Amino acid sequence: MPGNLSFISTLRELQLKNAYIVGGTVRDILIGKIPVDVDIVVQNDTERIARDLADKIGGSSFYLDKQRGILRVISYGKSPPDYYDILPLRDGNIYADLSLRDFTIDALAISLADIETIIDPFNGREDIKERLIRVISRKSFEDDPLRMLRAFRLASTLGFRIEDNTLNIISELAPTLRFSACERIRDEFFRILAFSNSTQYLRQIHNSGLLKEILSGIAENDIEKGLISCEKLEELYNSMHNIYTLDHVSIKDYFTTKVESGIRNIELWKLLSLYINSNINKPKMIEAVEKLRLSNRAAKMAILMIEQRNNPILDKGVNDKKLLYRFFKNSEDNGLGFIFFCLASTGLNSEIYDNALRNSRDTISWFFHVYKKVRENPLITGEDIKKLFNIPPGPVYRSLLDLTEENQVMGYIMTKKDAVSFLKKVVTNF
Repeated sequence: MPGNLSFISTLRELQLKNAYIVGGTVRDILIGKIPVDVDIVVQNDTERIARDLADKIGGSSFYLDKQRGILRVISYGKSPPDYYDILPLRDGNIYADLSLRDFTIDALAISLADIETIIDPFNGREDIKERLIRVISRKSFEDDPLRMLRAFRLASTLGFRIEDNTLNIISELAPTLRFSACERIRDEFFRILAFSNSTQYLRQIHNSGLLKEILSGIAENDIEKGLISCEKLEELYNSMHNIYTLDHVSIKDYFTTKVESGIRNIELWKLLSLYINSNINKPKMIEAVEKLRLSNRAAKMAILMIEQRNNPILDKGVNDKKLLYRFFKNSEDNGLGFIFFCLASTGLNSEIYDNALRNSRDTISWFFHVYKKVRENPLITGEDIKKLFNIPPGPVYRSLLDLTEENQVMGYIMTKKDAVSFLKKVVTNF
């Protein structure tokens, strides 16, 4: 067991009756991890217990689910656990409560009255030892189909293997996943995508029949191709410090930026890579994004993928700066994700791939060291245009500024004097 389990002593000081530490908390203790969150079931008065615990640790409490009497206590300490969830004991005793859980490794409890004894009615400790995810019963999945996807998330989190009979049940019940709330499916799926080796588990999810229930608008044979592209994207991301030695920190900053709560750019591009070899059109892609209840920002990235997927940017690289400028003007930082996306879809021909990889390095370097610097330090502003030409503010300002910027990134304009000279010619010909 980990050394720092002082939270158990803190809980015992509350002198609770019929109170148990349960589930993933016990599993983490047995594995040797210090739990980040602690689940506690108590026989009654969860509100009072949550309040008492919050007072004791200097935290705060609130209801997670008032109807079911579930509260959370937030700890403001510098060391874990970060929070405690207080739940009512179901069906009157701990054995009945544990039987309602999903997997054997989570059907474990420690009584606060006897912390030396692990309550383990389903041999969860043996499955932890064997590194297995085993469902307690078929009914666990029937009651909540999302648990099937959670099995793969647990496997990826813990590095465990899903037991064969559990896999067989998942394959039989896979179509029932569609009855789970889309938001819950999204959250579990993106937690899996967040792992550096997620494709390994995506293949297992596909083999079980679950992946086609998550993705929409894509044929099953195209999912196989998508998994290859997703794996290549993952490999590129995991090794980019070796491939893009000068810019890998800036690239990583982009990929680790959140698109929305719980979802970073890298996870979203992994999702989009699964569609890369399909013939999905824009309306169907938007439908797929909406099915997963993703944000408008995510939808814009999906649309970028559809609209630009035939862009020859990696064929031409910095040899066509006008193409590069207009591409990044449209996509901005998301162009970085698109470049990785395109590389992941490049065929097995090594010569074609090597050329695309070389162009990707040059293109990304140009983006950071030319395009972004020009964008951040324009030679001409709207105020300059007003003073020089006495043109009233309007759309023409944007056109003139964009023209100047484009010629600047292409190297035709180097100084403010060059920019003024260029604009005078343009305005004369308006």
